[in-house]
Amino acid sequence: MAALTWDRINLDEGWWFIPDPKNRKPITFPLSKVAVDILTERPKVNKYLFPARSGNGYIHDARGHFQKISEAVGVQISAHDLRRTFRAIAGECGLELWKAKLLMNHRLNQDVTIGHYTETEDLRYLDPEINKISDWIVRQGVIAKSDKVVPFPRKAINKRGEA
Repeated sequence: MAALTWDRINLDEGWWFIPDPKNRKPITFPLSKVAVDILTERPKVNKYLFPARSGNGYIHDARGHFQKISEAVGVQISAHDLRRTFRAIAGECGLELWKAKLLMNHRLNQDVTIGHYTETEDLRYLDPEINKISDWIVRQGVIAKSDKVVPFPRKAINKRGEA
């Protein structure tokens, strides 16, 4: 994702394309309306969506960004945590598992119907699903900012996930 370029994003139609992902199968994903709004406002410093702080390249190390997020939420966050969160939100929104897996670019080779009879390279038809997830996230932000939310004290959790 770090090397994603603006020419692989279509803000008018709401999609983005990865020509060579980790599984080596080119794929087109839908962009949520919220993501389109955010990206529309994003300055185009160079050809990369996530430009390096200096020069014409792209960001190579997101550890600083993850550290800032971790400090803000009070828990250490990783890229895989974000993927797990995406999957959990998809479940909360009632998405079928196969649709969530496609949106996470997971292969579904074990299922003959999905593997042979379902579009797995152009996922723009999952636009309603990506917008459900996006809308859920926005709603949670509104709830969190509400004065009706009372924070509970946090218990320390050990490495085994026990309080």
